[in-house]
Amino acid sequence: MDKSTINRGKQLRFVREYRGYDQKKLCDKIPGLSQSNLSKYEHGLSGMIQDDKVKEVMKFLNWPYEWLNVNHPEPQISGEF
Repeated sequence: MDKSTINRGKQLRFVREYRGYDQKKLCDKIPGLSQSNLSKYEHGLSGMIQDDKVKEVMKFLNWPYEWLNVNHPEPQISGEF
């Protein structure tokens, strides 16, 4: 699996959840987007969603598409408080 695809999928999931959409609710708003393909994309399976559809999703969620192309570090949780 391509690490950049995995990150993009995780990032898209973050935005979707931040905007308050579950997969089904979002797919109901985007013509031609299936919940199955969205789930696969979010789990890092490349080629499940065409780039123009990803752009459409990001536009609908009112989030810059370019944000997906930035390497966002995974949060690190420390065992100490």
